[in-house]
Amino acid sequence: MNRKRAFTLIELLIVVAIIGILAAIAVPNFLNAQIRAKLARVQGDFKAYGTAIETYTLDSGAAPWDNPSPAGDHGWAASLSRLTTPVSYMSSLIPDVFQAKDVIDALTPTHFVGSKLSYDYTTIYFNGGVNTPSAIWKRLFGHSLWRLASAGPDNALINVPGREWLAPPFDASNGLNSAGDIAYSQQSFLNK
Repeated sequence: MNRKRAFTLIELLIVVAIIGILAAIAVPNFLNAQIRAKLARVQGDFKAYGTAIETYTLDSGAAPWDNPSPAGDHGWAASLSRLTTPVSYMSSLIPDVFQAKDVIDALTPTHFVGSKLSYDYTTIYFNGGVNTPSAIWKRLFGHSLWRLASAGPDNALINVPGREWLAPPFDASNGLNSAGDIAYSQQSFLNK
């Protein structure tokens, strides 16, 4: 008597259940690894931008934001594009890796690097009293003359003119998907 050996239905169901459990464990870890990789890239991009902004400022005597284009354009990408031409402090502008389509649709073309949203670049002049934007800036960023920001994992860049830097900062200790923008200032650059 030749009996054919085959898996029973119970054995197949057990194997499928085990594969499902392993997939349920692996997928969130894979997604978290992607977020960690994007966070590392943002930090690297910020260091590259910091070096370029500081070098540009030393060479030209003014920050990129303070040198308007002939059209008077002060958009993020327009200001940062001064880092690529006529002297190449950076080979090209780097887009923000954390982007949401609804944020992109709400902004003007001056915030873009090609079709991608650039990092938010802001400068401030120090003047005013206790609760003015200048005083709040000093509490947050010290005597920094510039600040860069990424939307962060929540993909929501706070873009309210004059208050964009009041967004809660991203903190990985609150979980990789926590809300808040990732900020990097001149003070952060100089202290590393």
